[in-house]
Amino acid sequence: MCFVMLSIEKADIVAKPIRVSAKNFYLKQDLLPTAGPVFSWIYVLVVENFSKNIFNLKYSHWWLVDDFGITRKIDEGVISQGSIINPQTQAEYVSIISLPSSGAIMIGECAFGLDGDDSDCLVVKIGPLLLRSDDNRPIN
Repeated sequence: MCFVMLSIEKADIVAKPIRVSAKNFYLKQDLLPTAGPVFSWIYVLVVENFSKNIFNLKYSHWWLVDDFGITRKIDEGVISQGSIINPQTQAEYVSIISLPSSGAIMIGECAFGLDGDDSDCLVVKIGPLLLRSDDNRPIN
């Protein structure tokens, strides 16, 4: 059984005993001869464990809707399945996303379980996280 915690409008959610924060930074635009422009961002997730228990990641999923209206699902996100978050600690995960569009909206979902317990999990929904390039074109 999984318990779902709904996120607020910011990409920062507290679902006691876990908090997940997300932020992103625009990197650059490249021109690929065969593919056209490619825009890249670094995104960072910080997972904080406020409890005295060890949690592990059961899954993470990400969805992107770019400014062309194309939806992409990413089954393995920046945090890989099995990642362990020790008690009273935080872990930071960094990844890069590249798209053919200058912007996107990114949302995610992570499920955490107590280490050694496969019966229950805590699902944290993350986002929306706005990915924008420096050209400030509006997302359609």
